[in-house]
Amino acid sequence: MAQITREHIWKRMEELHTELYHTGKNYCSSIVGGKNGNYDECYYSIKNIIPKDKNENKILNYATIMIMVMSKDKTPVNFCKGEFTCSLIYRKGDDYYSEYLFITKRDTPYLFPEEIICKKYQIIPSAENQKKVRISIENRVNSYKKRDFEKKNRCVTFEDAEKLDDYSVNTTYFDIYGEDIELQRCKYVEGKKVNELTKEQKIELSNYITKKQRPVLLYKSPSDSKLLVNEIPEFQPASYKELCDILLNNKEECSYCKCNMTLLNEIYSETSLTFDAIISLYGHRKDNITICCSLCNSKKTFNNKLDI
Repeated sequence: MAQITREHIWKRMEELHTELYHTGKNYCSSIVGGKNGNYDECYYSIKNIIPKDKNENKILNYATIMIMVMSKDKTPVNFCKGEFTCSLIYRKGDDYYSEYLFITKRDTPYLFPEEIICKKYQIIPSAENQKKVRISIENRVNSYKKRDFEKKNRCVTFEDAEKLDDYSVNTTYFDIYGEDIELQRCKYVEGKKVNELTKEQKIELSNYITKKQRPVLLYKSPSDSKLLVNEIPEFQPASYKELCDILLNNKEECSYCKCNMTLLNEIYSETSLTFDAIISLYGHRKDNITICCSLCNSKKTFNNKLDI
């Protein structure tokens, strides 16, 4: 088991601090606990919390870390980042049971990203429209997580592909119009299994994957295929906050055709804003996303059911 270092502890503390900041709320909580009988392990729980919501475990984890770093004289611990401060105050206790007060403080009111996004895209920032923005982004986050999970299960390296007797190389599905010249050069391996390829042929396919940053399809049936890659990509779908940041930090124009984009369209529109995975195989990671209109995004979509 990897050893937990002070650096790991502070990093986790910063993560929790950021997550609590973006709730937009202030919290006041009573944390109680201590040693478990004759054992050295300490356990803590929340006795009271205002407001009570789904962030209760985050607050408990944060407070537990602060208890760990609190000095022996029980001096209050304050962690401030930007305009948001989290504090832990020792109230009472002994060697086995103690009570602490965990509180947060904001120097300025929190501006919810949904409100700013509405204003940026010239939408009335009503509670209903902010909710629509939130639901839309949440749905995309969940969709990207599901899509990347399925994609990872389909990826296979050359070494593992050697063991697949039922899958053969297919250079057609990802290039139905014959526009990928490099892939067309590999067409002579069409229908072959990976274990039937020569060393030179494997190198050629590997070089194609590296150059084009796209996999080669291993086909078994319309509902069963694999994505041949040099190494399994690291899938880290963007979080809700990261998608909000992308919306806020970019212009309201398509990254490709530069048209002005719109949000919350009730019917399909070619100018509707979409999140495009720049390199399809890598999915919707925060460092692999650009915003573009529906029309430009649709042009990148493969016209078959074996879309990456």
